[in-house]
Amino acid sequence: MVQSLTSAKSKFLSLAETLIATIRNAIKRGDVYRVSERRVALPEQLSSFAHQLIRMDSCNEEISVVAVKQQWETGRNLTVELLEYFDNIRFTQRQGQIRKILDPQLPEKTFQQ
Repeated sequence: MVQSLTSAKSKFLSLAETLIATIRNAIKRGDVYRVSERRVALPEQLSSFAHQLIRMDSCNEEISVVAVKQQWETGRNLTVELLEYFDNIRFTQRQGQIRKILDPQLPEKTFQQ
């Protein structure tokens, strides 16, 4: 029993290391983007989220965590991490509880494959 647990743990760790290496290589190639310490995202998905923010802004909708969470149908933590990512790449800027679009062309320049 102990040997089988040790073997299972070893296989799991090996798979985890392989997965981490694969993700790192995908980030280097630009196949995925690191959004936060715990998350990566496909460029197509980031582009879609960004364009939804642009639409919200063009309709004079407030870009707040609550409004974006409803628009994207995501959980609060993911929504905040994505909005902070967009702040970090200077697509948006947080101003209190809302965000403003700084560079509406950035998604086209950044997330195109």
